Amino acid sequence: MLDFLNSKKDCTGCGACIAACPVSCISWKRDGEGFDYPVASKDCINCGKCAKVCPSNEKPVPAQLACKHAYAAIARDDEVWEGAASGGAFPCVAGALLGSCVGSSHPAAVFGAVWDGMDVRHVMATDVFGITPMQKSKYVQSDTSTAFAKAAEVLSAGGTVLYTGTPCQVAAARKLLGDHERLYCIDLICHGVGSPGVFQRYLEELSARKGRRVQSYSFRHKVKRFGNIEDHRSLIIYEDGTVEQPVHDLISRLFLKQLSLRPSCGEGCPYRDAARQGDITLADLKGKGAVCPEVADERQYSCVVVNTEKGSRLWELTLPLMRSQEIPLEGVVRHNPLYDHSTKGNPERARFFSELARTGSVFDAASSC
Repeated sequence: MLDFLNSKKDCTGCGACIAACPVSCISWKRDGEGFDYPVASKDCINCGKCAKVCPSNEKPVPAQLACKHAYAAIARDDEVWEGAASGGAFPCVAGALLGSCVGSSHPAAVFGAVWDGMDVRHVMATDVFGITPMQKSKYVQSDTSTAFAKAAEVLSAGGTVLYTGTPCQVAAARKLLGDHERLYCIDLICHGVGSPGVFQRYLEELSARKGRRVQSYSFRHKVKRFGNIEDHRSLIIYEDGTVEQPVHDLISRLFLKQLSLRPSCGEGCPYRDAARQGDITLADLKGKGAVCPEVADERQYSCVVVNTEKGSRLWELTLPLMRSQEIPLEGVVRHNPLYDHSTKGNPERARFFSELARTGSVFDAASSC
């Protein structure tokens, strides 16, 4: 790791340091748990820019509205809803921003996480077709380091940027790109990020056990059963065309039980805070029956929290694309406590990774916890 970081808990893997280095001497190095950490080569000139942009040293906080507004929302377009993890708020907000810039001489771009093979990375989209791969949950850490330079180019050209990600990734964008009037940010109510190395090993083992290679994998695939959408159903497609749709498969259970999360994602995460990093915060709407009992629709909804004046303007652009109802923010916090509370983590995490190192098997390590 870089010498200004005291421990692995201090590094969220946001990639700001890599993007800021003027001599490109910082790169990722994967540790035994399958997480990437920044390391500097002998070409380092000790300029200190990596430490200056690191959100762990100074967390940026945008100007918050005195009274935030929360909404239960669902896409008006059924196809948009079908392609989303919950209510479709992200593609609606992103599409509204891009649509507002159509015909303008200045570019507009959305940045979000997509599958790149079986890896996850942040890329740029300039139309609704590019937004589609950014939809749905990806419970694996995304590499953001190359996206920041592209976002800076768009802003320098007079364009508008919508940057989306976990709160720590959004904090990195704010540190690198500054308090720019044409920079809009969306953060998520975040459970944490899973280990890319564990995910890759899981896919390799699953392929070996099934006798056929996994061709694609998707978290949070929507399947209706007895009138309700089953949560955390994965979609696994093998190279021979075989399809499986398990509920709470092994990699999802490891993530939800906090056994495969990055060390910075447990107790003391500074980004699970009511002073949100995003102009808008998005999440699944949990406790829908309690916070908006008059909504009889059995489908999943998005929770939208508008945090800033810029977020309010962006939400106004989105309203024609979504059916929404204002809900009390207290209800959001009560049913989704990760909005402003960190978690204690799973005490079995160390055992899981110890067994993984000993056995080399994700399946065997998971069975011990």
